[in-house]
Amino acid sequence: MTSEQLKQIRESIGMTQVEFSQELGIGQSNYSRYERGAQVIPKYIEKLVQLYIGEEDQADLIDRVAELEEENRSLRKTLKKIDDDIEQSKESLRRSRKGSDPGWSGA
Repeated sequence: MTSEQLKQIRESIGMTQVEFSQELGIGQSNYSRYERGAQVIPKYIEKLVQLYIGEEDQADLIDRVAELEEENRSLRKTLKKIDDDIEQSKESLRRSRKGSDPGWSGA
């Protein structure tokens, strides 16, 4: 288990570091070091996490986080395209108004 996977699991179940470290029975400062990658995650912590969320759930949660990240990237691209389309439409409208009304300032 990587530090990023540990963090993703904790976040996916909606717990803070303090809450999750308490559930695992370890200190928050140690837990924080595991999550930051400052300290190698001991096997017993991996086992505690597996026991806490269920061994099968761990893989499902990691997969779901990856899916959500991909969905997020896709939504950001879509929003960017919408923003670009809006700006193009505004510019087109400004040009058409300016062409039909020489006194129009576009402000």
